[in-house]
Amino acid sequence: MQKVLDKIQSENPQAIVCSYANSEPFLHPRLSHCISEIKKRGFRCELSSNLNYIDNLDGVLESGPDQFIVSLSGFTQEVYEKQHVGGDIEKVKANCRLLAEARDRLGFKNVIAISYHKYQDNLHEFPLIKQFAEELGFYLIETWARAITIEPTIRALRFLESYRDGKPVKPFETGPDGKDWNKLLPPADPVFIKNMQKLKVHPEQGVELYKRWPVSPVCLISEVFTYIRHDGRVQLCPWTDDMRLTLGNYLEMTNEQMAAARFGNPVCKECLKYRLNNYFHIADMESWNTVTPKEDPFLCNACI
Repeated sequence: MQKVLDKIQSENPQAIVCSYANSEPFLHPRLSHCISEIKKRGFRCELSSNLNYIDNLDGVLESGPDQFIVSLSGFTQEVYEKQHVGGDIEKVKANCRLLAEARDRLGFKNVIAISYHKYQDNLHEFPLIKQFAEELGFYLIETWARAITIEPTIRALRFLESYRDGKPVKPFETGPDGKDWNKLLPPADPVFIKNMQKLKVHPEQGVELYKRWPVSPVCLISEVFTYIRHDGRVQLCPWTDDMRLTLGNYLEMTNEQMAAARFGNPVCKECLKYRLNNYFHIADMESWNTVTPKEDPFLCNACI
């Protein structure tokens, strides 16, 4: 990690380092040390946790993360466990109170916020979350939940497109690396497709919402965010999770080499075709607030 941070510092001394990625940072036994190493190099450090588990909370705050976000999707267990599967909302609330107590005791002055992931079936609990955040003195962030993992989202959209058009979707192209993603990616997951119905804006609606945005051959998002895995390999982009979608070892690649490795990737082309790069980043929040949620009786009744 120190070598990775040194390379980042030499190439981009103004970088923001998010010490989490598709994972729970408190599971790392040396989290406070990791944050200290980030801060030692002058980077802004951001942390996000579901707070079902905490360890060495004082040490983590003393290491000085610039932003500490707690992700929530409900205030009661009945609602919370729908999205945070296996989570315990009462444990999270207790840990939030411990976090507030440690903040006050240690004089921690940086941002601590609750990020509420809004679904169609949890909006009624937002007032309770707002009151809870106010009692603890936490900032409150409202976020429309979205399907932000590229691989299953693309497969779901390809399946739905094939159903509506009544013909197979054009296969994935074979990229420069020769991999056939038609065979490598798993088929569309019915559970994932069903869960997308809980979203305010379905990814299919995103295609319509961003149709005025021309399809670009290059995604700037991957140039802004560099997702470096624990083993030092660089992921194709921050919204992919399949470990086969990696570009190489970060310590052995230049930014130009990473950009070249992304160019022409067939998974990127599919993402851009469906404008998921815009969908993931909510380019126009005003449109999201006014859109009518998608209802699809085919998905609700026949497909699942």
